Amino acid sequence: ARCPLCRAPIEARMPVEARAASGRPIETVGVPEEGARCHFDRAYTFTSLGDFRRPRMLYLLTCNEDRKTPSSSVMWTLEAQVPVTVYLNFRSSTHASAAGVPQWLRQGGWRPSALRSTVSTGIPNGPYSGPVFEKECEPGSVALYGSNCWEGTYFVFV
Repeated sequence: ARCPLCRAPIEARMPVEARAASGRPIETVGVPEEGARCHFDRAYTFTSLGDFRRPRMLYLLTCNEDRKTPSSSVMWTLEAQVPVTVYLNFRSSTHASAAGVPQWLRQGGWRPSALRSTVSTGIPNGPYSGPVFEKECEPGSVALYGSNCWEGTYFVFV
């Protein structure tokens, strides 16, 4: 779209933007289609989107290499312009119980969600499907801590 006065392109900001502490690429996008890539830096794909294909849902496209972030450190930060519900979709139960993860989930007020998990390809134990946690957040910063797990990063939907 173009501005009707100056004819410059109009770019609407996403209601949620993100940054990675690592400096690696990260972007808020629409929910991908089945068969689309899960990450910037891996060829892993979604074979099912579970319950995440819904109106106004967004996906955080990330780098799986951020998986090495310790669970005691902020891995990604969301900046929400509006109230949002954030969903964390872990790759497996093992992934959600990695050292330190249950603590930051509990301390951060995350609760188990009724939404069905995505299913994704991946090495070495794919296909992956795991627990989903959710949290309602007011506008402002939302800190997402490291997954500290060789299986990869969790998926984030908003």
